[in-house]
Amino acid sequence: MTDSEKLDLLIVQMQAMNGQMGNLEKQMGNLEKQVGGLEKQVGGLEKQVGGLEKRMDGMEMRMDGMEKRMDSMEIRMDGMELQIRSTERNLKNQIMRSESLILDEVERVHVILDDHIHDTKRHTA
Repeated sequence: MTDSEKLDLLIVQMQAMNGQMGNLEKQMGNLEKQVGGLEKQVGGLEKQVGGLEKRMDGMEMRMDGMEKRMDSMEIRMDGMELQIRSTERNLKNQIMRSESLILDEVERVHVILDDHIHDTKRHTA
């Protein structure tokens, strides 16, 4: 091969390499665009995750508030149960006293009636 042929072959190979380099540059440009698109998507996802985190924090705060309210309600319910039991005891005691008074009065009336039955001089009615 002559020097001229070698130079022609080198030139052809250089042109082919230049074409391949152009293709590689286009592919790199496409990859850069795709990476840019991915970066935007990741940025959007990060914003969404941040929004979700804020919402979760808000929900946790609401849950904490609800737990406190539930605890308060349980304490109030316990107090009401104690008050109901106390009221029941008081009512039972009052009913028992009333029943005892009624029975005592009935017994007293029976004694009076028995006395009247045995002593006819007291009443003539």
